Amino acid sequence: MAGTPMAIDRSTDVIYINPSEYGKLSLFEKKFWTWHEKAHAILDTDDEVACDTYAFNKLAGSEYRSLKQMIEAEEKLLVGDKDHQRRIDNIYRLAVEWDKSHPERLSRNRTTREAVSRLTDAMTAQSASFNSALDKIAVLLEASGQHAENSQQSTGFNMYYAIGAILLIMLLR
Repeated sequence: MAGTPMAIDRSTDVIYINPSEYGKLSLFEKKFWTWHEKAHAILDTDDEVACDTYAFNKLAGSEYRSLKQMIEAEEKLLVGDKDHQRRIDNIYRLAVEWDKSHPERLSRNRTTREAVSRLTDAMTAQSASFNSALDKIAVLLEASGQHAENSQQSTGFNMYYAIGAILLIMLLR
């Protein structure tokens, strides 16, 4: 099992795990390769592309970036594999077809992008008012510092610090 995280004995349908390689996989990669190995038994085949396709169909759209994660799983693990490019091309083709057949994802992504854009605009506006408030606090602190020097009292200066802190808290709410 050198270099591979998992393998199946098709005569017994037992999946063997190589702990040193398996431990290097992300959780999603573990799911993908487990489904791939199960496919050997379920489909009763040695065809790697068919098993990749089976795993793809089980996991496509199952979580955020699942299509990209499957491509990355193949690219990461199949380096030097003689069928590497054929298998990668298959996963890319499946991903493109899956994306085309699920247009609702595109509208959901557009809605998400629009929401993020509105949030960014709101944060920019809030940042501008926050910076304005900080400028006002700086002026107050500067004035209170002069007052403290003139009157040799620091209580006024501390009071302005407290007022500044309260203003900051109110702005951040």
